[in-house]
Amino acid sequence: MRNHVLDAAKIIAAYAVIFLHVHYPGISGDMINILMRFAVPFFFLVSGYFCYSNKGNINQKMPAKIRHILKLTVFSLIFYIVWGFLYRMSKGEDAIQWVGDLVQKQYIREFILYNSTSPVKYHLWFLVALLYCYLIFWTVEHFHLHAAAGILIPVLLAGNFYLGEGAALRGTAFRAMYYRNWIFTGLPFFMLGYWIHCRENVIRKHMNRKVLYLGVICGIFLTIMEYFRVGKQELFIGTVISVCCLFIWCVLSQDIMLPGWLTETGRNDAFLIYLLHPAVWEAWKDTVGVMGVTGEFWFVWSAPVLVCIFTTILAECVRFAVHFWKNVI
Repeated sequence: MRNHVLDAAKIIAAYAVIFLHVHYPGISGDMINILMRFAVPFFFLVSGYFCYSNKGNINQKMPAKIRHILKLTVFSLIFYIVWGFLYRMSKGEDAIQWVGDLVQKQYIREFILYNSTSPVKYHLWFLVALLYCYLIFWTVEHFHLHAAAGILIPVLLAGNFYLGEGAALRGTAFRAMYYRNWIFTGLPFFMLGYWIHCRENVIRKHMNRKVLYLGVICGIFLTIMEYFRVGKQELFIGTVISVCCLFIWCVLSQDIMLPGWLTETGRNDAFLIYLLHPAVWEAWKDTVGVMGVTGEFWFVWSAPVLVCIFTTILAECVRFAVHFWKNVI
């Protein structure tokens, strides 16, 4: 039985990513930004959760999953290379030089080691990290290393906090790509999602939903406290608490009835919204910029919501076009 609550949560997480990248100004913008940081860990949790199978056919399923995410990753990178080329040409910049810079050894090394896709488009690191997670999980499954992988969950999260929030507390800083990558962000949440599915029956039997509500609320308050202590970070301890409680609540609440449009949008459009929103934001910002109103109050405070709306419309159009191509042409 498909979990419609998880489908609905996916679209909410996709919109949260937009609010991460299209900022509101001031401290209110920072607060919204840090609270939206549950989105990427949530997507890794979902991916790991759906890798579980009680039929013993995981090794048979993984090649197809890997091929699927590889196709999405390659397509997304090509799309944003073409987009970046045309975007720079439209601004009179040296687009050919930009493409040439993408194959510099430093960028290639950072892409392989840390999933850094910033030279192409910043948000695509998630897809590369997810591909790595699938490959590692396939190895874990093949060699029956689940216990070792489970032990690594708190170890890798601790490494994330050491390089991120811990460094800020020590008055130092590391580049975000050193801990926002497959090993310190992707793999622990991915394996945690798988672990939750493995023990879903036990969790369902012993977990009280009121505890999960309390966990989400406490996680939010802790995140806010951490923000005032160390400033904006990629991941907070409070975020881990709130996103895990939220995810488990979604898993246990699959019997809740939700609007069909919400679950359908989450099931069909979450990836496209995640993929397309930076292009939509750049196009909208430049279009409005011609009128010289990008500093206006209405533009600043409406931008995230409008990007959500425009990206959803575009995602629906793309999905319709793909469906038409497959079924008619």
